[in-house]
Amino acid sequence: MRCYINCTFTILLSFLLMPILDSKFHTLPSWCQTNCGNINISYPFGIQEGCYLNEWYKITCRNATSPFLFKMDKEVVGISSPNEGSVSFESLSTGSFGSIRVKNPITSVGCSRDGKESDSALNLTGSPFFFGKENTLVAFGCNSRRL
Repeated sequence: MRCYINCTFTILLSFLLMPILDSKFHTLPSWCQTNCGNINISYPFGIQEGCYLNEWYKITCRNATSPFLFKMDKEVVGISSPNEGSVSFESLSTGSFGSIRVKNPITSVGCSRDGKESDSALNLTGSPFFFGKENTLVAFGCNSRRL
Protein backbone atom coordinates (compact mmCIF):
# COMPACT_ATOMS: atom_id res chain seq x y z
CA MET A 1 0.00 0.00 0.00
CA ARG A 2 1.37 3.39 -0.94
CA CYS A 3 1.50 6.04 1.68
CA TYR A 4 1.72 9.80 1.11
CA ILE A 5 1.57 12.97 3.07
CA ASN A 6 1.29 15.87 0.69
CA CYS A 7 1.11 19.46 1.70
CA THR A 8 0.53 22.08 -0.90
CA PHE A 9 -0.13 25.60 0.11
CA THR A 10 0.27 29.15 -0.88
CA ILE A 11 2.48 30.96 1.55
CA LEU A 12 1.20 34.29 2.65
CA LEU A 13 4.12 36.41 3.67
CA SER A 14 3.52 39.63 5.46
CA PHE A 15 6.05 42.34 4.95
CA LEU A 16 7.02 45.09 7.31
CA LEU A 17 4.80 48.15 7.48
CA MET A 18 7.55 50.76 7.28
CA PRO A 19 8.21 50.33 3.54
CA ILE A 20 4.48 50.83 2.95
CA LEU A 21 4.49 54.01 5.01
CA ASP A 22 7.54 55.10 3.00
CA SER A 23 5.75 54.26 -0.26
CA LYS A 24 3.25 57.08 0.32
CA PHE A 25 6.14 59.52 -0.01
CA HIS A 26 8.27 57.58 -2.50
CA THR A 27 8.04 58.67 -6.13
CA LEU A 28 9.12 55.99 -8.57
CA PRO A 29 10.71 56.78 -11.92
CA SER A 30 8.16 56.70 -14.75
CA TRP A 31 10.06 53.87 -16.46
CA CYS A 32 9.43 51.40 -13.59
CA GLN A 33 7.50 48.37 -14.81
CA THR A 34 4.40 47.90 -12.63
CA ASN A 35 3.03 44.59 -13.93
CA CYS A 36 4.26 41.10 -14.64
CA GLY A 37 1.56 39.01 -16.25
CA ASN A 38 -1.63 39.69 -14.28
CA ILE A 39 0.20 40.66 -11.08
CA ASN A 40 0.46 44.34 -10.12
CA ILE A 41 3.94 45.08 -8.74
CA SER A 42 3.85 48.06 -6.38
CA TYR A 43 6.52 49.66 -4.20
CA PRO A 44 8.33 48.50 -2.06
CA PHE A 45 8.45 45.67 -4.64
CA GLY A 46 9.81 46.33 -8.09
CA ILE A 47 11.34 44.76 -11.15
CA GLN A 48 14.05 47.14 -12.39
CA GLU A 49 17.00 48.55 -10.46
CA GLY A 50 15.89 51.69 -8.63
CA CYS A 51 12.26 50.55 -8.48
CA TYR A 52 12.37 48.36 -5.34
CA LEU A 53 13.31 49.03 -1.72
CA ASN A 54 16.16 46.48 -1.52
CA GLU A 55 17.10 43.03 -2.83
CA TRP A 56 14.45 41.32 -0.65
CA TYR A 57 11.76 43.21 -2.57
CA LYS A 58 13.21 42.59 -6.03
CA ILE A 59 10.88 40.79 -8.44
CA THR A 60 12.08 39.01 -11.57
CA CYS A 61 9.58 38.72 -14.40
CA ARG A 62 10.10 35.45 -16.29
CA ASN A 63 8.69 35.22 -19.81
CA ALA A 64 6.80 38.47 -19.11
CA THR A 65 4.10 36.45 -17.30
CA SER A 66 5.54 34.91 -14.12
CA PRO A 67 6.84 37.13 -11.29
CA PHE A 68 9.33 35.58 -8.86
CA LEU A 69 10.62 36.88 -5.54
CA PHE A 70 14.31 37.14 -6.47
CA LYS A 71 16.09 36.24 -3.20
CA MET A 72 13.77 33.32 -2.42
CA ASP A 73 13.13 32.12 -5.98
CA LYS A 74 9.41 31.67 -5.26
CA GLU A 75 6.65 32.45 -7.76
CA VAL A 76 4.51 35.41 -6.72
CA VAL A 77 0.76 34.94 -7.08
CA GLY A 78 -0.33 38.19 -5.45
CA ILE A 79 0.82 41.37 -3.72
CA SER A 80 -1.45 43.49 -1.55
CA SER A 81 -0.82 46.64 0.44
CA PRO A 82 -2.89 47.87 3.34
CA ASN A 83 -5.58 50.32 2.27
CA GLU A 84 -4.04 53.76 2.11
CA GLY A 85 -6.51 55.06 4.70
CA SER A 86 -5.64 52.28 7.14
CA VAL A 87 -1.87 52.75 7.10
CA SER A 88 -0.92 53.90 10.57
CA PHE A 89 1.12 52.84 13.54
CA GLU A 90 -2.11 51.28 14.84
CA SER A 91 -1.76 48.82 11.97
CA LEU A 92 1.18 47.26 13.77
CA SER A 93 -1.04 46.06 16.60
CA THR A 94 -4.06 45.08 14.50
CA GLY A 95 -2.11 43.06 11.93
CA SER A 96 -3.05 45.23 8.93
CA PHE A 97 0.19 44.52 7.10
CA GLY A 98 0.62 44.24 3.38
CA SER A 99 1.24 40.77 2.04
CA ILE A 100 2.81 38.84 -0.78
CA ARG A 101 1.58 35.39 -1.76
CA VAL A 102 4.10 32.93 -3.13
CA LYS A 103 3.82 29.32 -4.28
CA ASN A 104 5.61 26.62 -2.35
CA PRO A 105 5.98 23.12 -3.85
CA ILE A 106 4.18 20.03 -2.59
CA THR A 107 5.96 18.57 0.41
CA SER A 108 5.98 14.86 1.29
CA VAL A 109 7.28 13.75 4.67
CA GLY A 110 7.39 10.43 6.50
CA CYS A 111 5.84 8.01 4.01
CA SER A 112 8.53 7.20 1.49
CA ARG A 113 9.57 3.53 1.42
CA ASP A 114 12.76 4.32 -0.47
CA GLY A 115 13.86 6.91 2.08
CA LYS A 116 13.44 9.84 -0.31
CA GLU A 117 11.57 12.73 1.17
CA SER A 118 10.50 16.00 -0.33
CA ASP A 119 10.85 18.62 2.36
CA SER A 120 10.99 22.20 1.21
CA ALA A 121 10.31 24.34 4.26
CA LEU A 122 10.33 28.04 3.54
CA ASN A 123 13.12 29.70 5.52
CA LEU A 124 12.39 33.34 6.30
CA THR A 125 15.42 33.84 8.56
CA GLY A 126 17.10 37.18 7.87
CA SER A 127 14.30 38.37 5.60
CA PRO A 128 11.84 41.21 6.27
CA PHE A 129 8.98 38.70 5.87
CA PHE A 130 7.04 36.59 8.35
CA PHE A 131 4.18 34.12 8.13
CA GLY A 132 0.76 35.75 8.41
CA LYS A 133 -2.34 34.49 10.19
CA GLU A 134 -3.99 33.70 6.86
CA ASN A 135 -1.75 30.70 6.08
CA THR A 136 -3.40 27.33 5.59
CA LEU A 137 -1.86 23.88 5.95
CA VAL A 138 -3.53 21.01 4.12
CA ALA A 139 -2.38 17.48 4.98
CA PHE A 140 -3.67 14.11 3.86
CA GLY A 141 -2.37 10.55 3.73
CA CYS A 142 -0.91 8.14 6.24
CA ASN A 143 -0.40 9.36 9.79
CA SER A 144 -1.30 12.97 8.96
CA ARG A 145 -0.61 15.19 11.95
CA ARG A 146 0.13 18.76 12.69
CA LEU A 147 1.82 20.26 15.70
